[in-house]
Amino acid sequence: MTTSPNQTSARYLLSVIENHGDPAKTEMAFDVFIKARSYVILNKVSFLFSIAGSVLVILWPVIAAMAKGTGSILSDAIAQTAVTAFTGLAIYFYSHYKKKQMVTETLLRLIAFSDTPLPELSKTIVNEMQRIDIGIQLTRQQLDNKTG
Repeated sequence: MTTSPNQTSARYLLSVIENHGDPAKTEMAFDVFIKARSYVILNKVSFLFSIAGSVLVILWPVIAAMAKGTGSILSDAIAQTAVTAFTGLAIYFYSHYKKKQMVTETLLRLIAFSDTPLPELSKTIVNEMQRIDIGIQLTRQQLDNKTG
């Protein structure tokens, strides 16, 4: 097994599971890994937008002062508000996808290092994956009110 400090935890854990030689665990782990990889990509994109937006928010007073008197939209408050709102949204998505990434990596750790029998482990993994996929969680009563 080749390890690198530049790989994600999810990729490392998948290689650990593959080396254990249990095909059922490997297939289950690969399913979780696909989701983890997606979250890593979304997390990185959101992080880059968050950093860029944060720098713009910090520098905006200077940008607005330089643009004042030129008739540019850059000196308008609405532009600063839009940049701030975009940055807030990017930070929210970064936080959201980081949490999802952490959950999927935790599931991979469970698959890699748990002594739980496979049927019970599968049930746990499926339940957690369903919780991840739901996104917004509704209580049973809310669901019953919508369907009944």
